[in-house]
Amino acid sequence: MADGIATVYQPDAQDIGLTLHDYATLRTFDSTPADTRHRFIWTDIGTHKWADFHQPAGISDYVLTSSLQLPAPLTSRAVLDEKGLRLSISNAQQLQPEDAILASRSPDIMAARQVDAQAWRTESSDILMPGEISNETMLNKRQVQRKKLYQTLFNHADRLRAFPEELSVLFWSQQLPSQIHTETEMRRQSSTLLVVPVDLTPPAVGQQVLLPPVLLPYQTIASDSGGVSSAFFNRRRNWIEVSKGALTVLKFDLPKVCVPFEYRNVSVRIRIRAGSRDVGVAVGGPGQWEPLQTLSSPVGTFELDLPVETLNRISGQFVYLKIDVSDSQIAQDADDPTQYGEQDNYWKIESVQMTAEGARLPGAYSEDSGNTE
Repeated sequence: MADGIATVYQPDAQDIGLTLHDYATLRTFDSTPADTRHRFIWTDIGTHKWADFHQPAGISDYVLTSSLQLPAPLTSRAVLDEKGLRLSISNAQQLQPEDAILASRSPDIMAARQVDAQAWRTESSDILMPGEISNETMLNKRQVQRKKLYQTLFNHADRLRAFPEELSVLFWSQQLPSQIHTETEMRRQSSTLLVVPVDLTPPAVGQQVLLPPVLLPYQTIASDSGGVSSAFFNRRRNWIEVSKGALTVLKFDLPKVCVPFEYRNVSVRIRIRAGSRDVGVAVGGPGQWEPLQTLSSPVGTFELDLPVETLNRISGQFVYLKIDVSDSQIAQDADDPTQYGEQDNYWKIESVQMTAEGARLPGAYSEDSGNTE
């Protein structure tokens, strides 16, 4: 099933006859499906007409639901190498994918650059800024419209679970036919967004691979004292502005097809705004933390190298990172209440992106035991 929006433009108001195929239904945004079904005249299996469909002058948007028929089963596979990830999409020649991106349980989204007719690449440099769908300097009108839809798709405020729940490639195709036909001559354009789960191929034992941030999703967990930071919202996968100091423990999850993993080069990039505060960063695990660096009044992006010896000694499928933000060091003057309105005592982590290089070791990861066997 496919959900979407149909936009109709007419220079003058008029009644037109619509024929909808593939069990498609059309309704206005302020109506329910039951409000419009009585207007349908069913003529064939999955086909019906909407007689005297009134289209006012100008542009009108409608909710479109249909059963989308693909030319063949749609799959996607990805192979890791020393630069990142190479992605293939079945039926690419028929669908001609456009504006492909790679998304997962990570808060970060990455662009997928097309390298030939059926292959795309994603590397560490392909991270997209929040709300963007492309690293191109200029976007055309169609891309601007797609950007708005992507922003709605990844807006997790009203969802019980964030989207997507697994590594997926998202792309647009203009090759799928429209389910709406009119009795009058009208120019039709159809653009379909498809979401395809990605099957990650296990790398060969000993092969050097690079895991970009989209393959290293993270979540907050309880600290050694049992507290859970409010600076990151797991369900919505977004960072939140906070006024008081907080200790945040992040658990990064490696792809299971790469476990057990020998870490050879690991770095984390933190974009943070925490003026007049000290920010301590440590790596390791519960009860065995190794300090990395203390940032004083950090504002901007900071890249830290993680000790691979520590990771290889204590890390399995997970990498743990601790970020400890102190309270504000600005002393408030009780005799000058105007200071309270002039100072910004809030801090926020904008993003945390981890990149790992290494190789899979002999053995296979067991989901039941959580260990290698």
